[in-house]
Amino acid sequence: MNNKYENEIMKIMRNKFLRFPIFDVFHDFVSWTTLSIRQALEVNNAKGIESRMQDFCQKYDEKERRAMVEMYALLVEAMDYAARLGEYTDILSRIFQGLEIHSKSAGQFFTPWHIAYFSAKITFQPEEVKKKIEEQGYITAYEPTVGGGTMILALAQVMQEAGFAPQKELLIYATDIDYRCACMTYIHASLYALPAVIQHGNELTQEIFGRWFTPVYVCDLWLFRDKFMRERRHRDEAKMATVGGISKSPPRTNSGTKENKRGNKAVVEQLVLPGLQ
Repeated sequence: MNNKYENEIMKIMRNKFLRFPIFDVFHDFVSWTTLSIRQALEVNNAKGIESRMQDFCQKYDEKERRAMVEMYALLVEAMDYAARLGEYTDILSRIFQGLEIHSKSAGQFFTPWHIAYFSAKITFQPEEVKKKIEEQGYITAYEPTVGGGTMILALAQVMQEAGFAPQKELLIYATDIDYRCACMTYIHASLYALPAVIQHGNELTQEIFGRWFTPVYVCDLWLFRDKFMRERRHRDEAKMATVGGISKSPPRTNSGTKENKRGNKAVVEQLVLPGLQ
């Protein structure tokens, strides 16, 4: 899919930010948009987010700030247009590559939509998914190198075409070491109303620098739902392990710690809800 909104966003980036490299403009746009969405959710981190948004206000003049707002409005319209066509198009990945600012030397290429869609189509098994949803109410998707979110968006589309509701029956966990990519995926998941936990981090070293929750994840209480299901699975595993007289303690969770598996401390930005610290 290609639509006029994507082209208009690229036109604004090229023509209204002549003082800055186009790469920096895109980076600041996705960062500012991510912060704008998170601001309403992360009350405990409000001052930090406000401070970072003020940095953008000081960097850009009034006309440029208005252009940022205009691009955000166009992005919402672009995603609304895609949704009305029944598509979960990765708009920002298309814009990023359309601006030709991806790093070819570093091998940075986003998965083409038709490849992602085909992969999701051949691996998606409706009967197994239906059984899983009947058991726990949803399925979970994990993506350790999410990029712009193409693979998880393709899964959401295939799931919807099969008669499921990804906004209510798909929980996404996704990570990327590239801050821009983490922001792009977070924006896509947020504006397509998908419940997701997006991490800026390195899955190989288990270093996490930021952990962000989409509005639907927060408003529909996915944190509580997922916590309940994890605890139930741990109890079931413990019961199964006692069969035959072999006792095994349920796996310990360290959701409250900010120390990764290699013992390295990471500064983690994340939503904190009362009673779950």
